[in-house]
Amino acid sequence: MRKRGEMVSENAIGLILAAAATLVLVMLMISLFSPTFNKGKEGAESYFDSLEDAIGEVDDMGRSSFFMLDFDNEELEFYLVYFGDAFSFVDGESEFVRSPSDDSLCICYLQGDKILCDDCMRLGGAVLYNESSPWVIREGESVTIKERGDDYAFVRD
Repeated sequence: MRKRGEMVSENAIGLILAAAATLVLVMLMISLFSPTFNKGKEGAESYFDSLEDAIGEVDDMGRSSFFMLDFDNEELEFYLVYFGDAFSFVDGESEFVRSPSDDSLCICYLQGDKILCDDCMRLGGAVLYNESSPWVIREGESVTIKERGDDYAFVRD
């Protein structure tokens, strides 16, 4: 009788785990296909996390690299943008505008005709790229990030 009780317990635990896993999968599918799911916002957050990791590596080891994949999706494009002390700037046909903050390094995305720059960080020093500010790096462009005194230097690979 004791063995039978243990089997029921194991079966019950397995059933509960299977139900929980199914519920999590259903919730993920709903959020994936839900109209509230925003590929641009999710992609920008993911690239921002990668950028934070790269900056952490620079702080620890003196250099790192950063790259955003280019999926050839004309409806959704990502940019790494450094505003310096500017609130906005125009690069070609695109105007980038950031939230108020000094020396912002942002992951921006163009979705349709709207550019959003919500994922930003402020670093301890200046962020140099070809010795100019502000600047933009597009998807598909790889950069090496180096420590340069108290500043960060971004160099196109």
